[in-house]
Amino acid sequence: MVQQTLLLVENKSIMTINTLKFFVTLILIQNAACSVHKPSNKEIKAESHYKECLAILNNTTNNSLSDSLSSRALIIADKCIMLNPNVSKYHRVKGTSLIHKNDYTKAVNSFDRAIELDSTNFLAWMGRGLVYDNLKDFIRAEQSFLKSAEINKLNANVWFNLGSLYTEWDEPYMALIAYDESNALYPSALTLNNRGNLKVSLKHYDNALLDFSSAIMLDSLDKQPYNSRGFCYFLLGNYENALKDFFQYLDIPEDQSFKENYETTRYAYNNIANCYHFLGNDENACIYWLKAIKSGYKYNLSWKEKYNIDDPIKMVKEYCN
Repeated sequence: MVQQTLLLVENKSIMTINTLKFFVTLILIQNAACSVHKPSNKEIKAESHYKECLAILNNTTNNSLSDSLSSRALIIADKCIMLNPNVSKYHRVKGTSLIHKNDYTKAVNSFDRAIELDSTNFLAWMGRGLVYDNLKDFIRAEQSFLKSAEINKLNANVWFNLGSLYTEWDEPYMALIAYDESNALYPSALTLNNRGNLKVSLKHYDNALLDFSSAIMLDSLDKQPYNSRGFCYFLLGNYENALKDFFQYLDIPEDQSFKENYETTRYAYNNIANCYHFLGNDENACIYWLKAIKSGYKYNLSWKEKYNIDDPIKMVKEYCN
């Protein structure tokens, strides 16, 4: 009987302690809920400016913004920082705006500040890499891109940027690895086009054609893969298919295509002329050699040995009346 009474008292004590613990926990949760940070008006306004700035920076089909838009983005980024200077992403968008302004020294400072505030901001590391890439400081660019990739391995853009960097750095096989990774994460016409061009430089023509055709399937209004595939056909001596692709390139309006590297139009004219020449149609060849010259075509002496391409000025003198 005594043992039963002691057991009952013990159970009641345990229940009392558990009940007490429950109420203490409940009070702590309520206090924590009450202490959740409520954004101030300044913070709300800064975030609103940030979204506006981000919309400007993302609303482009080109690698660069117009001067007016990049200036606008920079002004808005500065407003964010003025309202809340300790937020990493605000300095990051300022850095990106400065890249579009070609102010690389200030851009590096902005990205460094963003990284100082948040070392896991992979976009800031990537932006820093882009600055150093533009400055041809390939070692620092590579370090920044690799750090970005280390933080976020699933971002296709950083691998694309590494591919471009290694191409400039004349490291074609490293570039291929980077483009492969980018394409595996997010297939895009631009990535496939650039990888295809890299394969052309390595004389892997059949694989290059596959990349260009895949790029066209992904985005049939992107001009560049048609031009690239046409040139690959040209190198293979398939002049009829080359002409089809060059004319398709010319037919697509610029405002419907991803805007990149449009100076290639003058080279497309010259390639069309050379196709006609090798097909024995010098009348049409002369028309397009002249178009290439008038468009500002600049001949490189190494192209004769590499691609069997002659200076259009020489060709006009030799084959045109």
